[in-house]
Amino acid sequence: MRECERLVAQRAHAQMLADHGQTTMPQRGIFAVTVPGTVAGWGALREKFGTLPMSTLLAPAIRAAEEGFPVMEITAGHWRGSEEFLRSEPEAARTFLIDGHAPHAGEIFRNPALAASLKRIAEHGPAGYYEGATAEAIVTASRERGGTFTRRTSRNSAPSGPNRSRPRIAAGASMKSARTRRASPR
Repeated sequence: MRECERLVAQRAHAQMLADHGQTTMPQRGIFAVTVPGTVAGWGALREKFGTLPMSTLLAPAIRAAEEGFPVMEITAGHWRGSEEFLRSEPEAARTFLIDGHAPHAGEIFRNPALAASLKRIAEHGPAGYYEGATAEAIVTASRERGGTFTRRTSRNSAPSGPNRSRPRIAAGASMKSARTRRASPR
């Protein structure tokens, strides 16, 4: 039944894009956004193969988002190329521009909203993303921009694809390099 629901939703999305004059998948804006299944995927992978708690796994990302990191020169150039677009979206400007400009090479970029979202995931697992404050922020942003995300869309996000208990080994790979080792807490 899930595959049928996915196909119906896919067709409905394509029709909705057509109704808004889109003949191809847009690269920017609310209609370029897809159902966020990544966090559900993290949860499924951690549940199946992990030994460390989500809080430990996300700690480096939380720290980087809170404390910031120096922007590399090449990244600063790409960021500068998107500055006009980022300015056109108030939330994007608040999140990704520092004092109204793209970060310069070497400037420290911090993302406290991302840190807060990651902390909710670290504490509550995927539910920290698909329910509560983060989910509500996504649904609100979608609604304000004419998107179609709902609380149900968020709750129904789940990883899809083959369910393999063992990794596939690439042709020519040695068994030693293909072995997966479970991380052990230190």
